[in-house]
Amino acid sequence: MKNGRSTIIFVVVILLVFFGLLTYKFTSERVKGDTIDVSHVILNEEFFSVMNAKELIHYKIMNSIDFFTTATGKFQRIDLPNKLEEEVTYQVDVKNRRGYSHITNTDNDQDLEILCSNGINLQFDNIKKTYKENKIEVLAKDKDLKKLKPINRFSKKDGYLARSDNEYLLGTEDSLFNQSVACSYLNNYSNWSITGEEKYMGIDCVKIVGVMESTGKTHENNFILIVDKSTGIILKSQDLDMNGKVIYSMTTESIKIDGSLDNSAFEKTVEGYSKDK
Repeated sequence: MKNGRSTIIFVVVILLVFFGLLTYKFTSERVKGDTIDVSHVILNEEFFSVMNAKELIHYKIMNSIDFFTTATGKFQRIDLPNKLEEEVTYQVDVKNRRGYSHITNTDNDQDLEILCSNGINLQFDNIKKTYKENKIEVLAKDKDLKKLKPINRFSKKDGYLARSDNEYLLGTEDSLFNQSVACSYLNNYSNWSITGEEKYMGIDCVKIVGVMESTGKTHENNFILIVDKSTGIILKSQDLDMNGKVIYSMTTESIKIDGSLDNSAFEKTVEGYSKDK
């Protein structure tokens, strides 16, 4: 199972890209054909001023990649049922749609570097010294969905309308652009509350506490989120069971928003690696 983790992650990345392509086509058609006319919507102070605190933070989580240009950092991801503990180090350049992530685990049997730039996705296995290369379609930056308020991103017929202009995030979505949380955890406002504000690593954040619509397979049914007020980036998340035991977690260990990037990370070559068939 350990040897299959890198393969699983790679497959997940490819599926996310593929799903994104389908979602983009579907959502674009729906928004254009919907009764909600977004052609005259302007994302200005007035647009945001009519939202209450819940709607505003929900909107920012849904559209976090519109609220920062670069991000560098590191977070730890723990999946207790699968005895998985990973560390993800990343650099993301939203403006130029470039991404880099380095994923390792505590078992020392996983060491992956994934790069995305100019429609090319490269994955390096630093243990096997192999690489995979895939060309992906770079979709136009979303112009319609972000003009919808959170309540209008859900429907009983179509479900959650997800953005798909995020091919460069490469496994950093848990923190930087968590549409899963926005969709499944926060769509029912009666299930969660903003319990206060706090500093996390010097960043002004809100704390969200809630219950899930249904209990998960490993009995998780509560959640806690620490969210950057300015960007909607999730800095810490926990899924807990009814006894308060943490089942899944994501914890930011370092982050810098809108700072400079180390361009050498995006210049890694395949020299010294053989192509994985």
